[in-house]
Amino acid sequence: MEGFVNNTSTAKAAEAEVAAADAYAPTAGGDALVVDIESGHKKTLGDPTMTAWVVTLLCFFPTGIPAILAAHKFREHVLAGDDERAALEHARAQHFIKVSAVIGALIWALVAFLIILTVILVFATATDGIIGAFCEIFTLGMGDCGAAPVN
Repeated sequence: MEGFVNNTSTAKAAEAEVAAADAYAPTAGGDALVVDIESGHKKTLGDPTMTAWVVTLLCFFPTGIPAILAAHKFREHVLAGDDERAALEHARAQHFIKVSAVIGALIWALVAFLIILTVILVFATATDGIIGAFCEIFTLGMGDCGAAPVN
């Protein structure tokens, strides 16, 4: 009897694994998860993992990393069948994704502004001041801005 394996407990464990795998059933969108919310209603929550990775790499990584971690915890809770915590982690991931996107957009806008300002200032030192810089930039150096036309 020492080598006896309780097939009933093994079968129940296998059934639990199958049930957990079914909980992570993608819908037609490919990455949506169905989660039971406290009210008893079912709500489809999209998997935020890909969005979290995108905002981490392209926007602002200090808040993108917590978004990735929350998205990972969301998937773990869905697989474990803990719908309440899954919904909480989904909300947390969405929060960090939004914060990363806003901060990232501000940073990208600031960088673009500084690049444009640098180009204008470089042209301003090489031409006749700021007006000459705008003239050079917008006419691509091909026209005489401010000069009287020659007949």
